Amino acid sequence: MSTRIELHAGLGDIFLSLHRESYYENLFALTSRNRISIYINSHNPFVREIFDWHPVHERLDIFVSRQFFPENTNPEVRVKYGFPPEFRHGPFRPRDPGPLPFYPSPLDSRILKDLVPRRPFLLAALSASSPPKSIPAWIAEAAVGECRSRGIPVILTGRTYHPLFNPLLKLHHEEVVVGGDGVVNLIDRLTIPGTAIVLKRCSAMLSCHSALNILGWFERKPQFLCYPESIRRLHFSRQEPDLWSFGKDYPETRHMTFDRFTPQSFGRFLDEYFPRRPQEETVPGTSRAICPGTARKHLGDREMLRYQRRRGVDRSGTAV
Repeated sequence: MSTRIELHAGLGDIFLSLHRESYYENLFALTSRNRISIYINSHNPFVREIFDWHPVHERLDIFVSRQFFPENTNPEVRVKYGFPPEFRHGPFRPRDPGPLPFYPSPLDSRILKDLVPRRPFLLAALSASSPPKSIPAWIAEAAVGECRSRGIPVILTGRTYHPLFNPLLKLHHEEVVVGGDGVVNLIDRLTIPGTAIVLKRCSAMLSCHSALNILGWFERKPQFLCYPESIRRLHFSRQEPDLWSFGKDYPETRHMTFDRFTPQSFGRFLDEYFPRRPQEETVPGTSRAICPGTARKHLGDREMLRYQRRRGVDRSGTAV
């Protein structure tokens, strides 16, 4: 009997499945014996991108439901949407949750090379599949303002789509898009694996309660997480975390309801994970950066004296 993988519900649920079971990281070994069938029943229409550029994608047979159906084990409903009547997944060994590799598209790779900064940056994941969970524009604008005042680049990510559970509803991001200096807008420009690579490279995240919030916890990224009161009551009010709040007590996570957000609290988070660099000085007549402790190595005696006077010290090194 061939191996079958079944993925169900939202992208966050699928990230949970990928990280908690061993099938994804073992695709190389599984496909060495036979082909793998993957059935995707998700209201996110892009889930198959997780496998489309995987090195063994030619050994994968991927089937995507025409529309998301909650009754995932009902034989009649499954056949109606093009799935085999019997639900079958694995069995697969559990794994210790931790980072997983993702395989971006060629276009992703070019964007990652050209547009994602090499220096520390903040990833802003502002939108969720349920619009009320998306971060309000006033929080996004305030957060980007705090980043801009500190010279921290911001990368925006997200997708616009008609969710398969309700084709009449269009999820979009216009209301939370912020722009200007220091902001790189990659919304609708990256696949799921490409976005995962950006998340892996970021120094910290601003996130709503979403799939990227879940992925950020698996990657142990510093996260400033904001959510509505309904999500607090559902997932964050209990002492023991559930599957959708498992990282709430991680030391690198700050989380709160929208109404408790302040620019000052976000600024303190930034200062913790983006330490400000001391102002650099340069060798006179050059653009080479130096620090006071190595100045004499770069300067002659006369230049060193001018350098010390500029910094307010005398020839012996005493402040003047």
